[in-house]
Amino acid sequence: MDIMKLIKVIAIVLSASLIFASCDAVDLDFVIGEFSGNTEASEREKAPDFTVYDAAGNKVQFSDYKGKPVVIYLWSDYCYSDARTDLTDLDNANRKYGDDIVFMPVHLSKIPMASRDAAIALMQGLFITAYYDLDNSAVDAYSVTAYPRMIFVDSDGYSYLDQTGGPIKGELDFQLPRFISNEPHITPTPPSCSCK
Repeated sequence: MDIMKLIKVIAIVLSASLIFASCDAVDLDFVIGEFSGNTEASEREKAPDFTVYDAAGNKVQFSDYKGKPVVIYLWSDYCYSDARTDLTDLDNANRKYGDDIVFMPVHLSKIPMASRDAAIALMQGLFITAYYDLDNSAVDAYSVTAYPRMIFVDSDGYSYLDQTGGPIKGELDFQLPRFISNEPHITPTPPSCSCK
């Protein structure tokens, strides 16, 4: 068995065990991500621009962060406890990697049952800046049908990793150094833990 097949088998076994440990309802119809990164620009997808707002109502363009790697986390307060856990993980990652990566948690404010006030309350005690998709700009740009969703965009503006679901425990500390150095990634996060 060659090394790539062995790594894929290990990734499948690990992700399956993490799924059963982290989800109440498990849908085994998920995809284990392929190795990627370090590919030619012509093979990668350019990340779309979108407009969101900060808590004070100021417009913020995704393109304002051109030249920096960005982690976009699209979320809703509808999945309150999961969102709080994910946002806490992102806040911790921001404290550790914030000099190298821009973290952009974007609340999907226009989806049914979303509450901007609940989202603001959910952010209490966190130091990471939240943004609000008041015009469905991010939803439209990324054709969001399930959330949460994490999108890693490299400093050249290309998608490095796009996954449905929040980070599995320990995943950010594994993925972010690889992201910073543009090493290949593995995506074990299943979409079954997301709200649809």
